[in-house]
Amino acid sequence: MGFADDVRDLLSTGVSPITAEIFCGDLPERPATALCVATTAGFGSTHTFGSVAGQAPFERLRCQVRARAGNYLAAEALITSVHTRLDGLRNEAMNGKLYQWMVGTTTPYYIGLDEAAQPLFGCNYDAYMTRTT
Repeated sequence: MGFADDVRDLLSTGVSPITAEIFCGDLPERPATALCVATTAGFGSTHTFGSVAGQAPFERLRCQVRARAGNYLAAEALITSVHTRLDGLRNEAMNGKLYQWMVGTTTPYYIGLDEAAQPLFGCNYDAYMTRTT
């Protein structure tokens, strides 16, 4: 599983899971209320002298989460719930990886209207990850 899948799983599990449908990569036209996790350019892997090529012990990843809903306030509330869950997340194991730290590199922001004239919000995140298996 990739980073976008892990973020989707982090959002849909836990004490306060987000109930909106969550997609990876792009937002389809339907449903009207949905989230999308897209990976963006991260930073290079961190290797140690004993690490093996292709198996970096530490990675710094980035993603953007976009939220869409039927009106401005609902879309803003949805992205705010995402930000509450991810910003400052520490030591969360997911799919064989340990996310030591995740932090918002932006606060939630308004992107504009999508093709169906529905409001779209976004927020960007850095994640610090090590493999646990």
